Amino acid sequence: MLFDSYLGIVFLLMCAYFIGSLPTASFVVNLVTGSDKRKEGTKVAGAYNVKRIVGLIPSICVFSLDLIIKGFLPTFAVSYWISDETILRLTFSLLLVVGHNWSIFLKFWGGRGIATALGALLGLHLWQETVILVVLFGLVGKNMIHKDSALWAFLGTILLPGLFLVFQRGPDFILFGICLVLILFLKRLFANEKFIDIRYRDWRVMLSRIVLDRDIMSREEWLKKSRY
Repeated sequence: MLFDSYLGIVFLLMCAYFIGSLPTASFVVNLVTGSDKRKEGTKVAGAYNVKRIVGLIPSICVFSLDLIIKGFLPTFAVSYWISDETILRLTFSLLLVVGHNWSIFLKFWGGRGIATALGALLGLHLWQETVILVVLFGLVGKNMIHKDSALWAFLGTILLPGLFLVFQRGPDFILFGICLVLILFLKRLFANEKFIDIRYRDWRVMLSRIVLDRDIMSREEWLKKSRY
């Protein structure tokens, strides 16, 4: 069997990173506008920025592609194929998100990984956790309490390892949840910068990036600064 060898495992994990790296946002924006505008708006290669640049329908397409093509389908296929290899399946899922966040096709530029991560959770048959995250934070929280989706994404991400514990998924999944939290938060912290020199970064800016996915507290002011 292919995955009985180290070479086969490395090949599988490289495929995960490659699939995650597929530049869906750039593809859709190029298709709609005829030019690459991914560094306009909030300068994030993801569905939300596509919405700001070219509109709602293209952003829905990007979100769907990231969720289904880059997250759900590859994870579901691998989970079906090697259902007895939990660690390998979870590592594969993490690398899908890593590829999306730091795409080799975009010189390690990328999105925030939320849609791809949700797709991977569905592909791993983690339906209860996914439904709770989408309903509690994506629908109720954002639409009925506070409209800042970045804050709800932060809260949902923080809660994920706890949900694995509640549903008794086991230590492998709890570790997977912690690693996923770190990947998503590292992307927020670094944004699309190559590195952060902490000597010149206010700790409040770094905290705001992790919690609110922006450099300042005011969402309105941040959106004004990021207009193209």
